[in-house]
Amino acid sequence: MIVEFLEDNLFVDGWAADAGSGGKFEVLAGGRSIRLHPKRVLVSSDTADPGTPDGRRALVAAADAARALLAAEVDLEILWGLLEEEQAELAGRGELAGQPDLPELPGQGGQGGTAGAARPEKDAAQRMPHSSDPAARFAYQALAELQFGPGASPDHTSAVMRAVHHEGTFFKFTPEAALKRSREEISHIHDSRAREARRAELRREWIAWLSLARVAYYGAGPQDVP
Repeated sequence: MIVEFLEDNLFVDGWAADAGSGGKFEVLAGGRSIRLHPKRVLVSSDTADPGTPDGRRALVAAADAARALLAAEVDLEILWGLLEEEQAELAGRGELAGQPDLPELPGQGGQGGTAGAARPEKDAAQRMPHSSDPAARFAYQALAELQFGPGASPDHTSAVMRAVHHEGTFFKFTPEAALKRSREEISHIHDSRAREARRAELRREWIAWLSLARVAYYGAGPQDVP
């Protein structure tokens, strides 16, 4: 079985044997063996055991590479927009309800594999949970189905988790669910990033000016001669 978990804020994939009497998985990841509590597992896939260490490492590496590629295809802005439209329509009809309980940990017991990527479909939003809370909780499996279509695999679920974790603008990452940000939060994030980019640009300009000023005052040293 392939399991995925966070370690040092990075996604790590490993091969896990069945949980022993202590309830923890024995996971081989990155050339080492670790004991992993089931609660740390973000996504799991019941992949057939090839029977050899090399075969297991190859399956884990292939899953990690596939998930990284799929994460690049996830369009969180479109997903956020679809959910925003659905919530606005439901609010207009007075049908907004509280967030229902999240399903079981996404990807648990699912089958591995990488189905073809698809663009999000608006009608798929009807299957999504909704909430009157601006920071609504959405299960990663549900977001994966909205992005890639019904029957999304653990690879697709992992891809959405990785995208949310990396991007952070439209959804806030938590291990249990994605928290949909409000328009105000998104605007604040964009403004903060723009200010930081401007500060970085000013620092580069200041360093370049100091370099020119030093040359003008002291003259070109040996290190400045082509």
